[in-house]
Order: sequence, then structure tokens, then C-alpha cells
Amino acid sequence: MDAPRNLPALCALACAATLLGACPTSPDRESLAFVCQTSSECADGYACKKGLCVKLPGCSKAVDCDDQNPCTDDVCDKTKGCINPPVDNGSECGAGGKCIDAFCAGPAASPWPMFAHDPQGTRRSAFKGPQGDTKAEVQVKWIFKTYGSVRSSPAITADGLVVIGSEDSTIYALDPETGKPAWTYRPKGPVWATPAIGADGTVYGASKDGSIYALGPGGVPRWTFETAGQILSHPLIGPDGTIYFGSQDMKMYALSPTGEKKWEKKTNGLIESCPVMSQPPESVIYVGDRAPSPLLHAIPDNDSTANWTFPLPVYMDGCPSVGADGTIYAGLPIGIKDVKPEERANATTLLAVKPDGTKKWALPMMDWVDTQPAIGADGRIFVTTGYPEEALVAIKPTGVVDWKFGANVGVYDSSPSIGGDGTIYFGCEDKHLYAVDPSGKLRWKYQTKGQIKSSPSIGADGTLFFGSNDGMVYAIRDP
Repeated sequence: MDAPRNLPALCALACAATLLGACPTSPDRESLAFVCQTSSECADGYACKKGLCVKLPGCSKAVDCDDQNPCTDDVCDKTKGCINPPVDNGSECGAGGKCIDAFCAGPAASPWPMFAHDPQGTRRSAFKGPQGDTKAEVQVKWIFKTYGSVRSSPAITADGLVVIGSEDSTIYALDPETGKPAWTYRPKGPVWATPAIGADGTVYGASKDGSIYALGPGGVPRWTFETAGQILSHPLIGPDGTIYFGSQDMKMYALSPTGEKKWEKKTNGLIESCPVMSQPPESVIYVGDRAPSPLLHAIPDNDSTANWTFPLPVYMDGCPSVGADGTIYAGLPIGIKDVKPEERANATTLLAVKPDGTKKWALPMMDWVDTQPAIGADGRIFVTTGYPEEALVAIKPTGVVDWKFGANVGVYDSSPSIGGDGTIYFGCEDKHLYAVDPSGKLRWKYQTKGQIKSSPSIGADGTLFFGSNDGMVYAIRDP
């Protein structure tokens, strides 16, 4: 009997995940299970189940050969035993994915599968978040303590797990009802970036150790991809399952769901901005950099022909977003107060760029925007800024300010998120999480014990999840 193909996978890895119990003392390959993503990585007679190649018993019917992969057929062959050939590419699979080469690809069809919610970065959910009662109060569902500041934002799996990183160098997957860890994984450095969830349930987490990790069921590592710089950029998952992210090694990367590098793009500066994708059917990646002469990049992917750069007046470490008409919106860390009086009329805090790379409009604001703009169902753009009187600003698609909402201090790092009813949620340096209605009026606010740089995510039941610099992860709901 042939052994599984991926022999370099370590028995210790599986033992650490408590999936095998204890490692055998001798290298009896028949008794070992090996880390895998699909059955194509395993030898005949083995199948990939829950992230491991396991030996199949003899079969008498197809059901005996079920490898739990929606992208393979289950066949009982009289001579070979169980075999699992791939189904046709494009077949539906998993939580909103498409089968590509026996792999269930694409972002998960979950309430909030990645930092920006969707590939275009609208930060807009179909689910209503907490509304607050008649006293403008909300209820704590649970609070989970980590051992470091929580700047990462929550991603939500198809089955509801809340996945978030911490500066304690841990990625946590928390039960949505109790807040207790379902599993944890410890990379080699702090986790600022928000994990992304694939259609097959794979969690892609990035760390300041310069690596991106693909984690299977129970947090079992599937593969690791190393870069030469810290990764603060939130990973993006495209419709075909490609994982996009930037690194402080000044490169933008695209990886296949199995961890192979599809391409890399060298820039002239660190990349802390997270990528977003153009409106379909185009496949263009937009991302900013921190070069001495900073640029907004349009990077072609697959068959796209768009390939341009747009010069920026200052570096960009926030994430862009893409409107329904393809307009790219980018916030910049420069405000009217930062420039000379005679230059204030030309200051650019929020930039709108057409899909062809030409400027649509530029809006000066009092203080910087280092967060991702959110895009409402009506096309309005919502940004958080560092100026207290402009903590949250609503802007019409024409670049005209609709309204401003003030807080005790400004906002840094916490991007606004939009509920299904149009309510906007954001965290603030004054340690509060705010909920503001579509007309700019306060619905409620909730105080933590630390500055909030994490951006909130909305669950299917309306629970709001976010982290705080007090080291806690919060779940907030209506009373």
C-alpha cells in the first residue's frame, strides 16, 4: 500500500492538534495521518478528512468513499478501492464557493468573512446590528480576555465562529454564544491583521512575524507562506479563492488556496494598506503604499488589462474601497490642519478615483483618515477621522459632505461598519463604541476600558463583535 504523498508533513503537527492522540514511536507510515487540503494530495486508498490524509477501509459502495470534499466525486472502484476524482470546475460548494481543481474556492458566505466584509470593501452587512433600547442602552453578551491589545477585527465563519487576532501572538476562534475558544493558534508574532475565511472554512491569518498561515478545522495548520517583512495588511479572498495581501517587504502578493505564489508586485514602499478588488467582471486589485513618492496601485489580475498608478500627496496605510460604479475611494493621513493656510483649498483627505485611474474628486477635511471608507446602499461614503468634531462623516457620491458626527476625541484605525438598516458602527480613541443612525444621530454608545482601534463586525443574529486595546473581545447585542 502506498503511503500518503505529503510525507514532509510532521506527525508532531497533528499530535499538537490532538487529532492523533500521540505520535507513534516508530515511523510506521500505515499508522500515520498527514496534513492535507484535498484528497488529491493523498495516495489511493487514502482520503483527506478534517485536514488529514486517513486510510480508507475497503469499499462496497460510493458512500464508503466519502472524503467530505464537495469538489470531488466519491467512487468505489473494484480494483483500486476508493478514488475521489475532481468535479467540474465552477460547481457550487461549501459556504458560497466554487469548485476549482478539486478545491472549494472563494470567500465564505458568512456574515462577515474578512476585514472589509466583501472583496470591494463596502463594509456593509445585510444584517441589522444592535439598535439599543428606549434608554439607548445595549447588553453585553460576553467578553473574552486576551493577553494583549486587540487591534485586529473579527471575521466570522459560516458556522458563526468569531475569529480574531491579538498582540499576544494568538489567533482565537471564539464560540459566538459563549465567547469561549473553540480553538487557538499561535504564530511567531503579534497579530494586527484581520483573518479571512475561505468557502471551505480555511482561516487565513497574517502576523507581524511576516508569515500568512492557512488553518484548517480546529486551527490545524495547512501551510505557511513567509515574506521578508511584517504583515499588517488584512488578507483579501477573491472569487476564485486567491488570497491577496501586502507586506512591509514592499511587495503585494497573490497566493493560490493551496499556498503557491501566483504573482508578486514590487512597489517602492512598505504596504500596510489592505487590497480590495474591482467590481466584476473585471479583476483588478487596488492598494496603497508608503513609498517616498506614494502611489495608489491598480494591479491587473487574471485577464484584466487595467494597470496604472495614481500619485498620492502622502503615504496611505488605510484600505481603499470600491463603489457600485467602480469608483475607488481612499482616505489619506493628511488634514487641513496639517498644511499651510494657502494650501488648504487643495488638501486631499478623501480621494475618489475613476476606474481608468483619473481623479474624480478630492475632499479636504480637518484631520486625517487612516481607515477604510464604508459605502452605504445609497452610495454615500462614511469615513472616520482624527478630528473630534468629524469623528464620523457622511459624504455624497458627488464629494459633498452630507453630515458630521462628533465624539469626545478623534478616531484612529477603527473603520466604520454598516448594518442592514443603515446604522453605522465605529470605535473611538475615547474608548467608546458608537452606533449612529443614517441621519447622523446617536443611537447608543458603549464604553470599554481601552482605546478602540478594532473595527466592528456584525453577526447573523445582530450581535456586534469588536476588540479593544484593553485586551478584550466584546460581543454586544440588544437587551
